[in-house]
Amino acid sequence: MSYRIGVLVLILSMVSAPASALAKEPVTKAKRPASQSRGYPAWAARTPDPRSPWTREQGWASRAKGKLLFGLKNTLFGWTEPFTRSYEAGKRNRRIVPGALGCLEGVGYGVIDTIGGAQHVLTFPVTRLDIPLPEGGVKLL
Repeated sequence: MSYRIGVLVLILSMVSAPASALAKEPVTKAKRPASQSRGYPAWAARTPDPRSPWTREQGWASRAKGKLLFGLKNTLFGWTEPFTRSYEAGKRNRRIVPGALGCLEGVGYGVIDTIGGAQHVLTFPVTRLDIPLPEGGVKLL
């Protein structure tokens, strides 16, 4: 009998609202910074647009064509990312370690760009669906 009472007390304590949630605190309106006045977080003003480039096109046909071409470019040329990342890292810093790390980073980006490009190709008729790729995908063409 005491087991049932214990379970009942546990269930009732989980269902009932705690006293701290019922306490009302005064709400004051704080003035938002200018970057947050439109509802965007402060860091959004500094970051580049994460959307794919084809999303800026007007009309369904041009967006679908842009999405298909973007997907084909990333699917076919995603394997070049280790080379381009290694070259860019070596160009910034003339040492072997950044170039090697850039190549390793490029392997990961290449796999993501290839798979993401295939997803763009498969879903090109659905232009509302955007799969953002890291740093905008392949920059080869």
